[in-house]
Amino acid sequence: MNPGKKSYEPWVLPVSLAATVIVIAGLQAAGDMIILFLLAAFITILCAKPYCALRSKGLPSWLTIAIMMSILVVVQAVFFSVVAKTFAEFSQDLPTYQGKLNTAVMGLVSIANEHGIEVSSEFVKENLNPSVGLAMLTGLLGKLGGMASKGFLILILVLFAIMEIGSLPHKMRAAFEDSTIQKVQGFIETVRTYVGIKAISSAITGLLVYLFLLFMNVDYAILWGVTAFLLNFIPSIGSIIAAIPAILLTVVNGGLVDAAIVTIGYLAINIVIGNLIEPRILGKGAGISPLAVVLSLIFWGWVFGPIGMLLAVPLTVLIKIGFETSESTRWIAIMLGPEPEENSIGQNNSN
Repeated sequence: MNPGKKSYEPWVLPVSLAATVIVIAGLQAAGDMIILFLLAAFITILCAKPYCALRSKGLPSWLTIAIMMSILVVVQAVFFSVVAKTFAEFSQDLPTYQGKLNTAVMGLVSIANEHGIEVSSEFVKENLNPSVGLAMLTGLLGKLGGMASKGFLILILVLFAIMEIGSLPHKMRAAFEDSTIQKVQGFIETVRTYVGIKAISSAITGLLVYLFLLFMNVDYAILWGVTAFLLNFIPSIGSIIAAIPAILLTVVNGGLVDAAIVTIGYLAINIVIGNLIEPRILGKGAGISPLAVVLSLIFWGWVFGPIGMLLAVPLTVLIKIGFETSESTRWIAIMLGPEPEENSIGQNNSN
């Protein structure tokens, strides 16, 4: 046997696959609790830098925590109260909108048949019915609204996590070596940068969508602005899904011309934010490939349900960043990421 090569154990692959299946099953079984922890972790990451900034100004720890928790409570209360009220009103009107959409679609089918284009109305009802998609999105928003009942528990988790921020560096120095601490700090900083910038860009997107739809007199503009904010965490696909309900409602209430204007408005907002502003700030270091985006949506949506789809890309980015910290798993991070530049390929080959 060549001493320079590691021997391959045939049991490694099946045991690894079995362990993976067990872990995934455990994630599904504890999905509700894990989602709470993940949301609390993301909020804590966002709060870490403001907490340190306030502490550096000389504010005592208890006052800093009180300020930050007060802000979180106010934001959560306003957010969920407005969204819950608007969503309840929209849910009551949903059957009316579905009826109008079905009538509009059947009208288009009749026009197509009159001009010699054979379109089966039954096929359209079963496969191309836009009201079904509208109902599915409503169900997704309803599940998200269900998280409001768990908001207090999330705030409690964030409170105790923030209380640990001050002592975390001391614990890490006592528990790990300097090289490990640097990797962990780099990981946390990269995650904080990604989540923070993505949250800001999503908030700007939601605000612009809300103002634009308000100007266009589209019903429930604030609800679609919140939807744009949430789904903006899903690159490319999320923006398309977020635009569908507003466009459909505009078709029903305003006609095709107004719907075309709304579509152009959505495209303009997402092109400016998603393709021009956000990449300049965020860069491509934490990006993942389009295929990885789709696969992550399918996987995390299967594991955690609709909320898992919203967390899919941030979770995949976290995993990618974790893989980048080790030489043995860096190849996985490269496969998950976008196409590498020629310079980086040359450097890897030379190494």
